[in-house]
Amino acid sequence: MFDAESDRTTEAGTPLTGAQSGIWLAQQIEPDSSAYALAFVLDLRGDVDHGRLAAAVRRAVEEAEALHVRVTADDTGPRQRIARVPVDVPVLDLRDEPDPDRAAAAWMDADRDRPADLTAGPLYAQAVLRLADDHVLWYQRYHHILVDGLGVALVTRRAGEIYGAGEQPPPAADWTLARLTDADRAYRASGRHRTDRAHWLDRMADRPEPVRLVERAPAPMTRRVRRSTLLDARATARLDAAARGTGVRRSRLLITAVAAYLHRVTGAPDLVLGLPVTARSDDATATVPGMVSNVVPLRVRVGPGTTGAELAARIRDTVAEAVDHGRYRAEDLARDLGLADGLAELVGPTVNILPGTTALPFAGLTAELHPLWLGPAGDLAFTFTHTPDGHGVRVHLDADAAMCDEAALRAHERRFLALLDTLAEDPHRPLGRIDLTDAGERRALLHEFGVSPREVPELTWPAAFEQQVRSTPDAVALVFEDRHLTYAGLNADANRLARLLTSRGVRAEDVVAVALPRSPELVVCLLAVLKTGAAYLPLDADHPRDRIAHMLSDADARTVVTVTALAGELPDTRATRVLLDDPETAAEQAAQDASDLALPLTLDRAAYVIYTSGSTGR
Repeated sequence: MFDAESDRTTEAGTPLTGAQSGIWLAQQIEPDSSAYALAFVLDLRGDVDHGRLAAAVRRAVEEAEALHVRVTADDTGPRQRIARVPVDVPVLDLRDEPDPDRAAAAWMDADRDRPADLTAGPLYAQAVLRLADDHVLWYQRYHHILVDGLGVALVTRRAGEIYGAGEQPPPAADWTLARLTDADRAYRASGRHRTDRAHWLDRMADRPEPVRLVERAPAPMTRRVRRSTLLDARATARLDAAARGTGVRRSRLLITAVAAYLHRVTGAPDLVLGLPVTARSDDATATVPGMVSNVVPLRVRVGPGTTGAELAARIRDTVAEAVDHGRYRAEDLARDLGLADGLAELVGPTVNILPGTTALPFAGLTAELHPLWLGPAGDLAFTFTHTPDGHGVRVHLDADAAMCDEAALRAHERRFLALLDTLAEDPHRPLGRIDLTDAGERRALLHEFGVSPREVPELTWPAAFEQQVRSTPDAVALVFEDRHLTYAGLNADANRLARLLTSRGVRAEDVVAVALPRSPELVVCLLAVLKTGAAYLPLDADHPRDRIAHMLSDADARTVVTVTALAGELPDTRATRVLLDDPETAAEQAAQDASDLALPLTLDRAAYVIYTSGSTGR
């Protein structure tokens, strides 16, 4: 164990590991920045012996050699040296403060904001904060060059073992820095390193530009906005049931939710999330505190027709593949790909599943570890932690305060939680059918936005649509599940159907009933009817037959456009039926001219007829 009276500094030092090098370089760009701090707080409740806790913290930190590093640079590059100094663990009594929780938060924020000097030290801080007789916080802050999230969990667990054991703690493990540096050097010289590099170069060769939820900041993050929510036992149980039903773990379904949210907000079909991984695949690094973790690009393709279950299966397989090749550094990959801005050009939002800290050995105390600061957030950062009993999930959203305010983050939180709830309720629903807008947003869209008076051309809808076709023929006009129709394609299909309808007797000012499922064919049909000069009457085949019969008779609909699956649900009338999926009808439609019709259309003609309970009393 470390001798508190000594102040030993190793002279030669060792080169930084690959994981440390990127952080060191980023810190040189902004030497006074505190962005690369990691801060955690262990919330302890019960009969806490704060003196015994401080002693346990002191000993656990002393045992982890990587926490005592200083970094200097010479002609050979940056090197790390072990500089031992006594571990200070102050005990702060905040019980008499008007608001102990607020006072603790202010103290921790101030400590976290201290600028980092990698050449001095120590590069960590520990404190015990007494909020009440039965409520104590253990605050931990480290520079990220020392340790990652799993390393913090290892130190926390070790302190719990020491605290719980009293006078006879279990022997210290081999937590020497050399185990980490030797393992890193061996990996970089191995065939596995070359295999991992080849994998990522192939996987990201045709990479898309990452889509983002928060704009990139021009400078490193100094202030953060955060929203945190606890999913209670009931909500977590529903999430777990959905995970089991789709054949994935809870963590994979949480990642699925983030990918689904990014797709629904942006519409992008090719996503690249940032996934922090432990990158500890060997015995030498699995149990030693230090900086080993990596961020790997998690690339997944998705469309509006993709269901949550289908996306979860893709995420499961993609995560397994990414973890298998997770030791190849993201910084090296960005350099290989010629990305000047590194990780920011490689991935969009990050999703971090922190390792569980269930059953921490703190002698019967209730103990829960919370992340306070996990380094800079390049985009919106999603972090998930688990309650000690495993029956709850905490959802944390972090963003750079310079680019995202509290209101915007609250909106992201609300929409994401709504999507997560829908995903848990029905994982087989297509993502395109998950609604993210609430009642207030719908009111704004319908009644507030875009209502300023402006001049509009006196064009019918078909004429306006044809004008747009001439402007952007190849742009996507309609997306349904995995199908895409361009403006030109949609217009051509509508023209063919319009000519088919006129050949079946449809004339201007007729009423054409339309009984079709929600599909591209429905949109094509509505446009086609308008191109003939007729008005459309939408029918819901689930309505009672006598109601449908009344609508057809009252509107004097002479033609009904439908499909075989719905035809049997409609009442028999004298109206001509056009079955779009009938082979002969489909062939006849395909043979029609696809050019625009030359029929005169006027603005004073009816476009559609609709029956509601308010207008009919039925």
